[in-house]
Amino acid sequence: ITPRRNCLQHELMEALQMLKFSLRYGVSTLNFMAGTSKSDEIQALEGISRDNSTLPDDILTYLTHLMGNMGI
Repeated sequence: ITPRRNCLQHELMEALQMLKFSLRYGVSTLNFMAGTSKSDEIQALEGISRDNSTLPDDILTYLTHLMGNMGI
């Protein structure tokens, strides 16, 4: 990294390197709309809803784990 680029944050430098690599090796265009269709959003929301509505098999162990994380 040159001194001029030394002031860039680590995450920004990594993102720029990934962008440079994708442009150099085969990805000629970036599609920022990929995955934003209505059906994609519905699938994502259904997945979140499904994950939130499932209960663990052993409730007592789950509650003990939660209370341990909260410091109770």
